[in-house]
Amino acid sequence: MSSFLRRSQSASTASNATSAAAAPPPAPVPTSSDESTLHKIGLFLGLRSESPTSYPTAMPTTATPTTATPTDTPTMTPTNSPTEVPTEVPTAAPTGIPTDAPIIDPLDQLLSKYDIPVSALDCDGGKVVVSSYPPPRLYPNGSAVLCVIVLNEKQYIDEWINYHLGLGFSKIVVYDNSASFDLREWRLQEQITPMVEVIHFPGLASQQRSYLTCAQSALNGQFGENKKWAAFFDVDEFLVLKKHEHVDQLLEEHLPKGSGALGINWAMFSFNGKLLCDAKPVTKRFVYRDPNVNDNKHVKSIVRLDDMQMNSKPHAHYPRLKNGNQHDTNGTVFSGPFNKNGPLDVAAFHHYNTKSYGEFVKKSQRGRADLTLKETEYMNHYYPSIKLFEDALEKKIARVSLVWQEQMSYLMIRLGHC
Repeated sequence: MSSFLRRSQSASTASNATSAAAAPPPAPVPTSSDESTLHKIGLFLGLRSESPTSYPTAMPTTATPTTATPTDTPTMTPTNSPTEVPTEVPTAAPTGIPTDAPIIDPLDQLLSKYDIPVSALDCDGGKVVVSSYPPPRLYPNGSAVLCVIVLNEKQYIDEWINYHLGLGFSKIVVYDNSASFDLREWRLQEQITPMVEVIHFPGLASQQRSYLTCAQSALNGQFGENKKWAAFFDVDEFLVLKKHEHVDQLLEEHLPKGSGALGINWAMFSFNGKLLCDAKPVTKRFVYRDPNVNDNKHVKSIVRLDDMQMNSKPHAHYPRLKNGNQHDTNGTVFSGPFNKNGPLDVAAFHHYNTKSYGEFVKKSQRGRADLTLKETEYMNHYYPSIKLFEDALEKKIARVSLVWQEQMSYLMIRLGHC
């Protein structure tokens, strides 16, 4: 945290009738030429407006008062002289800074430095991303239910819902974990009801509880007749079928009655060099998969409802079973959330865990529906994400600055100034 809240020290002065201590020089601030250069670089990045803005200066910390020199005149003896030591030495307040000044969030400092609006981090703070895909083909008579819990992810849910309806899920149940029921007025709720149902489900660490509630409701026929399977995964995970047209075909082949649960491996997609959010669908913004396949050992599961234990909350990555086993599309049996080197040739979960650097910061800031984080654990997630964002911005600016300098040198040569 200290790397984000750097402060320069300024010394206070203590004076008397005969002498005064010299104050150290103030901390340097950016010159007008520095501001102009940074502004031009910001224009290349698209992160600054046309009018240069002032840059924040460092905040001084509370300084230790300078001890005045005692004099020979008894009536002018300072209160903090060796001959008269007070019980409490007063601390001088830093010039221009109130003693109760709040600590500035490092994210606010970073955004101010680069003139980035907060709304640019997560697609205008909740604006629904408009999908460029055609309307999905619906399968209302299908047998697969999809259960998901969301927390402040309204800007991504349209694309995710449309995609998985087109994949063949006949019912998608969305549990809204926000305290204020953010999805109450969500537009898709009216357009495709009854295939999509939104349920307010507040509370900390509610993911597993929502999954059990969803599976019990599906088994009891609350989401329609003939529901055989329930899938549990998140809004940043997209099920990709490589040999089947829709999900029922996949599950009829790989998850028949009595077989338990099908575990499907992640394929990870991270930043792809993107600094900020934009209005394109997630699946079109991030098209390069991470090369490190060791990070793709996690699975998410689809369970046969008749084979699931309905008196025990499922894990986020796998259900509790009373019949069958947990297996992959090769028929290999495994246990738990990991299936190292699991197959990806039949199906995979494309996991867009980070999205852009700015979106990753906002994700770390809002927390998750499956965790109850202590403050220190929260800081261990939030501040490293800001550091990643800062490093990405600095590297981007360094590259743009070099290109700008090369272009300026080329223009000077062409104009005969070199």
